[in-house]
Amino acid sequence: MITVNGLIINALKAVGIDAEVGTDVDALYTNAALDEMNNLITELNLDDFIFERRKEVVVRGSNKITIGPDPSYTIQEDCVPINIKALSRKVGLRYTRLIKADKARIYSSSRTGLAYLYTYNIIPDEEKRCMYGEIFTNGGIPAEYLVIYNQSIPKYGFDDELWFSDMTVNLIEEGLKYKLAVRYKMPDAQVFENEFNNYKRLVREANGQNNPMTYDSLCDESYLDGYYNVLGGTYMC
Repeated sequence: MITVNGLIINALKAVGIDAEVGTDVDALYTNAALDEMNNLITELNLDDFIFERRKEVVVRGSNKITIGPDPSYTIQEDCVPINIKALSRKVGLRYTRLIKADKARIYSSSRTGLAYLYTYNIIPDEEKRCMYGEIFTNGGIPAEYLVIYNQSIPKYGFDDELWFSDMTVNLIEEGLKYKLAVRYKMPDAQVFENEFNNYKRLVREANGQNNPMTYDSLCDESYLDGYYNVLGGTYMC
């Protein structure tokens, strides 16, 4: 565990800037680094690099699943996820992944059977005065769904602690070094970029081993696929 302040100072020193939070001269550097770090964390989370924020929720529904801060939503989340990584419907003993589509395609399809298409949008709830996420499917029959998404991450301040694994913290620090090197036009920015990309590859491999359920290559076809295709309209792991 490390504080945001500590990580920022480490990254600044790595690119040749000796700064401390609280000094007038160096406030410009540290504030800029904080913004870069928060943006970086958001990017890494959207790109599936922060495994700790991955969440898998099983719910029942037919054509609508909602995600929001109020208990009345299907899934309660204070911060609405920006996107959905995967939506799968239970068929027999396994989950069959639905195809992401736009609402026009969903409305043009039959919505009386089991779902095989879905879309996701963030929309305002005027009554509750908040934003919420809506998963909309072309299903008309209730079923069990597995919803996979990355929980949103709030903006950090200097005194906050980063409650991530050492691997994730190191990835954030490597990325911040690269971002700062580019921002301040450091001559060795390419070196920091290479180190960041190498670390991203390592993290991607580790996350794949820890969370195989979201990888299509691990969904092998079986002699039951024809039967499942008839029931669900499609086979797609």
